Amino acid sequence: MRSVPAALAVLLLPASAGADCGLPEPRRSFSNGTVWLCEAIDWPAGDTLTLRCDNNGIHRVRVRGTGERVRGHQGTEALRRRTQGIDLTVLPRHRARDLVVADVLDGAINIGEALSGGGVLRAACAATR
Repeated sequence: MRSVPAALAVLLLPASAGADCGLPEPRRSFSNGTVWLCEAIDWPAGDTLTLRCDNNGIHRVRVRGTGERVRGHQGTEALRRRTQGIDLTVLPRHRARDLVVADVLDGAINIGEALSGGGVLRAACAATR
């Protein structure tokens, strides 16, 4: 997997990640600048990936910025197409139940925002549950 300097990865975050939807996002439980290099190994839902990460093991990750809920099979397949077989840069933000909520990047492309802008997702705020 490729390596991305933590400082560069933080600069790649779009300003709209975590847009204000009237509800505060939970406090960060990962330090700012934490970067994981990962590959997707499963797609249990349209906004969730199972990732194998270098030196960090396997994690279930909810993709930040994807909206409230992804439309069933269509959303899951869109997420699979965007993430399968590529190296992903993951910027974990906080834990939500058994998931890690994180920005997931393919190079400079924020996967959550790319899917949201592609009309695959319902228009709503990011789920933080």
